[in-house]
Amino acid sequence: MAALCGCSQAPSATPVPTGISGSLPPPVTGTPALTPSSGSALQSAPATSPSSLPSGAVRVDPGLLAILPASIGGATLAESVEAEAHALTDRSLADSVERLVTAFVASPDGSNFALAFVVALKANAFSDGFYHDWRDTFDRGACSQAGGVRSSAESTIAGRAVFIGQCAGGLLTYHVYLPSANIIVSISSLGPTRFGDLLIQGLQGT
Repeated sequence: MAALCGCSQAPSATPVPTGISGSLPPPVTGTPALTPSSGSALQSAPATSPSSLPSGAVRVDPGLLAILPASIGGATLAESVEAEAHALTDRSLADSVERLVTAFVASPDGSNFALAFVVALKANAFSDGFYHDWRDTFDRGACSQAGGVRSSAESTIAGRAVFIGQCAGGLLTYHVYLPSANIIVSISSLGPTRFGDLLIQGLQGT
C-alpha cells in the first residue's frame, strides 16, 4: 500500500505523498523552491522516457497536469520532480498505478501551500476497498508530522464527492476519484485560503 509523507504544522514544511495503496516515502522538509531542480512549469516539464524504465514500472506523465488548474489564488502550479522521485522509489505502486504526476503551489508569503498527486490507475485496480485503504494510508502519512489524524469526512466540492482528512496540526488532505479517467487526485494542503479546496474546484474532467 502507499503511504503519504508527513508534514509539520508549519506552512514551510511540505508533504510529499506517494504511492497508491501501501507505504509512502519519508517526508521532505522545507518548501520546495519552484526551480528546475525541484519543479518546472506545468507546460514545460519533460516526460520520463519509457525506454529508461523497467517493464511494468510506473511512468511520470506530465500530460496528467492538464487535469489540474494552471494556477490558484494567484499562485502558479509547478511540477514537483522531487515528489515524483520519492513516489517512484515505491516499487509496489506498479501493482496498481500506471502513470502519475505531482504539482506544488504556494502563496508568495508561504502561508498557503498544496501538493497534488494525480494518479492514473491500471484497469480494474480501483475498488471501494482499495480507495478506502489509499485514503487512510495517505492521511496517516500526511499527518505523521502534523499531530496525527484528527478526523475525516465526506463532502461535495464543485459537484464532486471529496473525502477530506484533517490532521491535529491543521494540515488537510483531499481525495477525489475521476471515474471516466480512472484517476485519483490526492492533495495535502495547509493555510487559511484552503488551496486544496481551490484545486478541487479547478479540476478538469469528470
